Amino acid sequence: MKNKLSEYYSDDMTNKAVVVEHEGRYSIDFYENNSYNHTIMYNDKSLHYVEDAAENYALGIFKNIKDFK
Repeated sequence: MKNKLSEYYSDDMTNKAVVVEHEGRYSIDFYENNSYNHTIMYNDKSLHYVEDAAENYALGIFKNIKDFK
């Protein structure tokens, strides 16, 4: 079962990153212009790392989702 842990939004609320836990692994669901874009799984990263990555995306540190890793 998936468990939503946190959400991060851009200042204009159009981009969102949702941190999810599933069976001990974390992922981020990415939304651009209020539409789902894709998910990245982090198999060997801590929750702190994944939440920082989600926040960085929402803050605009990564402007293009394709550059996000």
